[in-house]
Amino acid sequence: MVFHSELAAALAVDQQQALPSQQGWINLLLDGMQAYANTDSRALEPVCNDLSQGPTGMADAAKQLRFLLASMATSTVSKA
Repeated sequence: MVFHSELAAALAVDQQQALPSQQGWINLLLDGMQAYANTDSRALEPVCNDLSQGPTGMADAAKQLRFLLASMATSTVSKA
């Protein structure tokens, strides 16, 4: 019984430490989505760089945002 409570306490501490980090990645992803929505390639590029350094899911999101960034540049050139 004591072992289980110690394990539960350790898991709770691990989870609390992980939450700020996870929230940071989510905020960064939201920043990237906002930059894309605003067609702000200057803001999107550093977000992509940061996301690519993150966990697999965030690195995958960076790839998608880079694809959108490239298509944004292409559509801007074709409009000119």
